[in-house]
Amino acid sequence: AQFLNDDEKLVLGYLGITEEFLGKKASQYVVKQTVDTRTLTRFYVTLILYDLWKNNSIYDVARYWQIPRGTIQYLYSQAGQCATSILYFTKVFDNLWPYQDLLPTFIRRLTFCTSLEILPLMEIHGIKQGRALQLARAGYKTLKSLARANVNELMKDIPHLPHKVALTIIKNAAILLKQQIEDLKDQAAELEG
Repeated sequence: AQFLNDDEKLVLGYLGITEEFLGKKASQYVVKQTVDTRTLTRFYVTLILYDLWKNNSIYDVARYWQIPRGTIQYLYSQAGQCATSILYFTKVFDNLWPYQDLLPTFIRRLTFCTSLEILPLMEIHGIKQGRALQLARAGYKTLKSLARANVNELMKDIPHLPHKVALTIIKNAAILLKQQIEDLKDQAAELEG
């Protein structure tokens, strides 16, 4: 259990599992403490999802945990579906309003299996993870920076980016930015009225 960080040890404690138990179990020693198999499985699933959450690739996580990539992708998609169900549940009860603001970002990150840094870029129509990473590395990390980008500069910053694609990216970013501005204005008017 020496490989666990503080957050992981905290979860271990919440589940009632000792580090000693985990170490002996990993070394295949006989263990006196009894832990429900489902609890132990949930802990391992939590560690796997946490590794993905820390932006480790599915390939690296699969190799580390010695589990097929398909299983890990399934776990990730199930976690996203569960979070979506929880979001719909929170909409039924007014006193759970904070979760309605928190969960959408969490769900998007689970859906795209990517870092928070590129999530705003992946909301642009036609932008997938690879292109979003290219844009972020080139310094285009916000909708605003992309919507106001110069086509020639964008083509220079992103190797092999066709002119038509660059124009489309900028246009779609501008449309999404305008839409978000309008949504925020509507929300502000709603709060005032």
